Amino acid sequence: MATNNATYILSNVEALYPKINTCYRFDNSANGGKGRSVPCDPTDEGAKYEMSFRMSKQQAADLYKAMKQTYNEKKAANWPDMPKPGQVFIKDEDGMYVGKTTLKGAYGNEVTRPPRQFDARNNALPEDFLLTTGSTVNGQVALIPYSMRENGVSLRLRAVQVVKYREMEMSSPFDSVDGGFEGGAKESFGDDFDSDQEEDVFAPAKVEAKPAETEKPKAKAKEKEKASKVEDYDDIDDALDNLDFDD
Repeated sequence: MATNNATYILSNVEALYPKINTCYRFDNSANGGKGRSVPCDPTDEGAKYEMSFRMSKQQAADLYKAMKQTYNEKKAANWPDMPKPGQVFIKDEDGMYVGKTTLKGAYGNEVTRPPRQFDARNNALPEDFLLTTGSTVNGQVALIPYSMRENGVSLRLRAVQVVKYREMEMSSPFDSVDGGFEGGAKESFGDDFDSDQEEDVFAPAKVEAKPAETEKPKAKAKEKEKASKVEDYDDIDDALDNLDFDD
């Protein structure tokens, strides 16, 4: 009997490396043999939509609680416990947490419906709309518990709402030439949507400088060494706050 999967709304998170305008797969021969993700057909092996997202500690804690609750409700008697927060999220150098959502291009013989994309006023965006890293978004994900060789809760992306669009930045392989031709103003990728949006709906995200971290007392470092594993903490917030991540 079919069951409905629980869903969760990610609110005001930062999109990272979104590839949701079409299916992508990793091609080892691309990029001069270094490999990279390339557009592909939904039925190709490894085809998927994917997007990482950056969030605060509180957002990570709330999402983890929802994932753990769903996992415990669906787990069979022989399933292991839900993975700890440190196995689910990555903590970056700024103290933010990174999660990832993926959606296969097809499950079995059934092609997947692409994630829907909306603007801030819930107008549907074109299917090939190219979301950019650094944009602020809301996202709807389905929570899918599983236990195979690994176990946990998969986050399958269903829809994205673009709250603030960050203009796409193009990189050049060339050095700057003094006294050469200058093309003038840059064209905004979001101009097509400005006519029926409020001002700044797709404005570039502002990046605020963060104060440099001060050196922590040695006593604190020793305490951290004693409890560097997330399993040493019972409280989710404490576990998230005391994670160490190697490069």
